[in-house]
Amino acid sequence: MSNQKYLSSINKAVANSAHFYFVCLDLSGNYTFVNQHFATEYDFQATGIIGSPFTHTNHKEDIEKCHETICECVLCPEKVFSLQLRKMDIDGDFHYVDWEFSGITDEYEDVIGVQAVGYDVSEAVQAKLELERLKHATLNFDTIIFNTNDVYVCLDVGMNIVSFNQKARDKVKKITGKNLQIGDNFLPYDQDRGRFIEYFTEALEGSYVCQEHETTLLTGEKMWYERRYYPIYDKKNTRIGVAFNSIDITQRKKNELQIVKQNQQLREIAHLQSHLVRRPVANLLGILEIMATDELSAENNQLIQLLKQSVSELDQVIHAVVGKANENFYQPMMMVSENEFQLGKSAQTVRLAS
Repeated sequence: MSNQKYLSSINKAVANSAHFYFVCLDLSGNYTFVNQHFATEYDFQATGIIGSPFTHTNHKEDIEKCHETICECVLCPEKVFSLQLRKMDIDGDFHYVDWEFSGITDEYEDVIGVQAVGYDVSEAVQAKLELERLKHATLNFDTIIFNTNDVYVCLDVGMNIVSFNQKARDKVKKITGKNLQIGDNFLPYDQDRGRFIEYFTEALEGSYVCQEHETTLLTGEKMWYERRYYPIYDKKNTRIGVAFNSIDITQRKKNELQIVKQNQQLREIAHLQSHLVRRPVANLLGILEIMATDELSAENNQLIQLLKQSVSELDQVIHAVVGKANENFYQPMMMVSENEFQLGKSAQTVRLAS
């Protein structure tokens, strides 16, 4: 097959492609041909695009570089010039398209037009822009939290790490022996991945999630953390990621365990008072009631009455102690400082400037 026929077959394949755009322009930059994929994608069949300027379908900020590229193709038709343009569809939305331009020559090697092959890269570009927007949105947030005593991590919608503070780096190092890296997926760094996915998903859907978890350090030491997940919004009110912070509550947990222990001790005291101490007191009261006092002297009768009164008062004291113990069992509770409480309220939905 001759080179001319070979090139002709390539052009025919591209022209009929369902994945690539193929257009031809005259030297004025007007469309002379568009393939079916291009016409279908942008629905230009009804508008009669042939004869209209190539720049007519592009973003106004891209028009100048379109003209420059067409001029370069005329001057150097043997070269291929790459260019990314924003092309508008029928709804007025712009798609990012990577184009390759080259000159079209006749049999005399004179340039008679320009041809371009394009591929829609909108999804990849939007993902990159979204990541940059998230990085920018968290910049001021990072400045505030970087040196705090709590762990802070910001993730994009794919659980990839966008930013974190020094405390997060230190904690992960103690738990996993690894260093956090921007761009890494956070999931391998977490010890309870199933719960992390669950809470991350809830936050990404717009919920504020607070949970407690126990973590074992490489040294074997056990630590308790309270972790709060909350969505990150950009100024367009679009959720662009999830942030979470972890607060060390190990001491609080130890205090709660101590309170549980004290509760048990109070119950034991109440049991001793109500059963082991009050029983002999009740027996004394009973004996004193049935004791015959007719033959006793007036002085002894007075002593018996005083004894009854004292035992009765002791019984009342035992009742009071048991009642007080029962109504004052300490209950473990979450002891949150005012600053932590205010942070928790404000963190339910974090909106960052982008």
